[in-house]
Amino acid sequence: MLKKGGARAGPIYEAIKSTIIQSVFLHCDETGLSISGKLHWLHTASTPELVYLQTD
Repeated sequence: MLKKGGARAGPIYEAIKSTIIQSVFLHCDETGLSISGKLHWLHTASTPELVYLQTD
């Protein structure tokens, strides 16, 4: 189910990324997350209408 959902969401995810890259106004941030005691980073890029999330 996760693979099928991920495959279906992939084109939408890429469209959001492409639109955000071309945006005039953009907010970027990174937040540290502890997963199983290890530090990971959640990077965000957003406009008023869209949010793109990426982990390291």
